[in-house]
Amino acid sequence: MTDSFNFPSLPTYFPSALLSNGQPGAGQGSQFASFAMLLGQALVRMAQELQTASPYSMPSLPFFDNSFNSFNSTPTPLNNLMGMTYAPAVATRAYQNAGRWTFIPVYIPEGASTPTLTDLVSQPFPAQQAQSQSLAPVAAPTPTAPTGAMPLSAFPRPAGDNGRGIHWIPTKSSTPEVVDQFAQELADMKVKWTVILNDGADIGRNDYLVQKLAANGIEPIMRVYTSGLDPIGGDLGAMVRHYRAMGVSYFQLYNEPNHEIENNGHAPDVNRYLDAWIPAAKVVAENGGLPGFGALSPGGPAPDSPLRADDRQFLREALRGIKARGETPVLDNAWLAAHNYMGDKPLADADGLLRVDQYDSIIREELGRQMPIIGTEGGSFVGETMSEAAQTSLVASAMKYMQDSRAPHNFAYTYWVLANSLGGSSDSAWEWQALFQPNHTSPIVDALKGM
Repeated sequence: MTDSFNFPSLPTYFPSALLSNGQPGAGQGSQFASFAMLLGQALVRMAQELQTASPYSMPSLPFFDNSFNSFNSTPTPLNNLMGMTYAPAVATRAYQNAGRWTFIPVYIPEGASTPTLTDLVSQPFPAQQAQSQSLAPVAAPTPTAPTGAMPLSAFPRPAGDNGRGIHWIPTKSSTPEVVDQFAQELADMKVKWTVILNDGADIGRNDYLVQKLAANGIEPIMRVYTSGLDPIGGDLGAMVRHYRAMGVSYFQLYNEPNHEIENNGHAPDVNRYLDAWIPAAKVVAENGGLPGFGALSPGGPAPDSPLRADDRQFLREALRGIKARGETPVLDNAWLAAHNYMGDKPLADADGLLRVDQYDSIIREELGRQMPIIGTEGGSFVGETMSEAAQTSLVASAMKYMQDSRAPHNFAYTYWVLANSLGGSSDSAWEWQALFQPNHTSPIVDALKGM
């Protein structure tokens, strides 16, 4: 075909009024003729490439199975897919494998150019495959990951991130003396993530705390404190802009929406939660922040919480509710807050530290991609089934796991709680869980300092 379609024959493909003896004519049509010649040249080169191109080989893709829409279970860092930075832009390559078409996702870094025809046909097909097969026109399938969703690698992390977190004192502000004392303790324990409480859209009262955390290389997670699912009062956008400028990226909106305590004693309701969370999340995102979703109470109904909805089912229904409302883009730069308390469960128990992996599976099934999961509360506490020595060993082992072995979606594990009355809290309910108490310091403190 390419032998008969050559430059001497081009005059037969264009109007004679535009050409003279096979050359561009003068006058009004000359510019169009020049363009036509260039277009013809490009078409010839494309035809030549298509005729001479070999089908290409199928690279090994570590995270995806050959089925375009399915994931395998092996956690592979998403920032190293096929040696490229994971990006929301996605292209597809079509391979002919034993006469059956297979689609393979190819991730393209942000700012990279789209592959050219030459790029796509440059790899030789394995010798055992039929060399005579060639590409056929096939429509690309719908990408699995939304093009607007942030990849895990784009979410900020602290320098020297080890996944180690501790929740700050349960107050909505702290005196400079308290901040100086306990920010230094966090640094000495090599903590890299800390959850702090901000009173709704208040601006200013946590400025010094945020500054000290940042100065110690600690990533602040700001929980926007509200009563239940009440609307967030004040100018949320202004607050987000203020603290973004000071280094806060993560803003947790609402807390344990699957628990009756956070629903004014009523049974949890997914739609009521979404009615509150979606508009607030949009404000956070529009002002440069990353909105936190969930912070679900782990488990289902229990003697002390008979109306609590199972956290996993609540998460799935919430994600489906967002999709049904056509609001999926609100999750593009969102993250999931988790309360993966361990109790007396062993480290490898799927319902303890690793509950986040169950959340990850649900997110993949519903969204076709991953979200960062950040533990904002967790831990084990001394009681009838847990000695202080066993508690120290379990918490230290969890922090060691986070440092060395956590999956890419599992950003941080956060112990509840740093201090209570010593930090100015008047709620005695949390005293027995605090690392620093008036007459006792948990051995967890020294264990973390030595790790």
